[in-house]
Amino acid sequence: MKVTTTKGYVGDGAIILESVDGTIRKKVTKGKATYAFPKLSPDRTKLTCINHRGEILVMDIEGNILANLGRGEWEQWSPDSKQIVYAMTEQSEFYIEASELYVVNTDGTGKVQLTNTPNVIEVSPSWSPDGTKITCKSLRTAKMFVIKLK
Repeated sequence: MKVTTTKGYVGDGAIILESVDGTIRKKVTKGKATYAFPKLSPDRTKLTCINHRGEILVMDIEGNILANLGRGEWEQWSPDSKQIVYAMTEQSEFYIEASELYVVNTDGTGKVQLTNTPNVIEVSPSWSPDGTKITCKSLRTAKMFVIKLK
């Protein structure tokens, strides 16, 4: 199964769940709200997406909102589908000024700040296959970092 949006932030930004061969197609979201950048959980029971305010939402595959994680980006599911890592950024009109990484349970509880690095803008976090580490890179230097989870 793959998950897509119809038009992103323009018009009807509905989330569509679809089989790779196109034989199954289901509109997940309800109403006229606009969503973008959906990502299906590894266990295929939930998805994340970004709403028009830049907030990360966690939904079940029926379109029910399970949690609003607040503003963030680059969210990634843990391999066991129980947590999400994401970056919370501070932006000026044209640039990302700062970024820190957070891990949170999919119901929005247990939020933990992973980084506190005023001079590094962390982007593109990703889980290791065993879920014990998170990698990210610096936006300014493209250096890669590995964070061991406790």
